[in-house]
Parts: sequence; structure tokens; C-alpha cells
Amino acid sequence: MAATSNLRAPLHSGPKPVDRVQLGKRAIRPPKVEKTARKRELMKTGIIYEFNHMGIPTRDIRPNERFSAEMGMYTSDHEGQFPLQWHRFTETSPLHPLLKTMPHLAYKVSDLDAAIKGKDLLLGPYEPIDGYHVAVINDGGMPIELIETKLSDEEVRARAKAGKGAIYRKPESGT
Repeated sequence: MAATSNLRAPLHSGPKPVDRVQLGKRAIRPPKVEKTARKRELMKTGIIYEFNHMGIPTRDIRPNERFSAEMGMYTSDHEGQFPLQWHRFTETSPLHPLLKTMPHLAYKVSDLDAAIKGKDLLLGPYEPIDGYHVAVINDGGMPIELIETKLSDEEVRARAKAGKGAIYRKPESGT
């Protein structure tokens, strides 16, 4: 069969999108979406949204899990090239069912308080790791994690592994 060139649609058609999402050092444009009041509310003007990671619930025990007794959750980082986290929950985890059953996208934001103002909060705001402020909102049935931090990804991982944060703090040994 001969391929015809008119079968490929352009990736982006119509006017250039105004909003961009930072992905590492590259800015990417979201696909063309009809502007609605809901869309404008989510990506608030004046706030920078930078993709950070995707979190995926799992029932499998993963290598290098960190446990948070407070959250009833094990977290491990994906060993591949892309920023993924695996989350495994205990039966008694107090977290919202959406967090325990649905994958979530996480974005670093320039102003967490402004980004969550008027949103349906599922969790937070709180500081799970020292210097790393988080809230999770409900966006039409999907959890979206919003993060405000000046820490690098390496610093966040190192602090989590060292127990430098409320949910991963290692208990002090008593005498």
C-alpha cells in the first residue's frame, strides 16, 4: 500500500497557544483545547506550571520503597528515563480514594497558595519533605499534585531517603 501524505494531521493547528508548560529545559505546548472558564481557572494566569512527575498507584512491592506511616504509603522512584513515582498503599491508608486508585500528574508551581485558591483539595497543603510544599486538588475526578519548592529533584530524593521531612522522618531512638 502506498502511503499518502494527507493522512497525517498537524500536531498543532489554529492559533498558537498562549500557555506553555516547562518540561525540564524545554517548553512544550499543550494540544489545542477550546478555552473554557474551567480551563482558565485550572492554569491560573501569572502562575508558572512546570511538569514534575507522574504518580502511579501500584499493588506491587517495588525496589527502594520509602514508607510513610502517617500516609500509609510506600513511594519508590521509577528507574527509567522518565520522572515516574510508584505509590503503594496500606489497607488503612487515610488518603483520599482518588489518590489511592488513580494516577496523578504533578506540577511545580511558582505560587502554591494562589494555585490552590478556590480548588477542591484532596490533600494539604503540607510539607512532606523539608522545603517541599504540596497540595493535591481534584480536577474533574483526577488528582493533580501541585508542588512549590526551590529544591532540585536530587535534593528532594536525598532528603526523602535521609528522613528529612514530616512523612519520611525517621524516628529518633530513645534510651
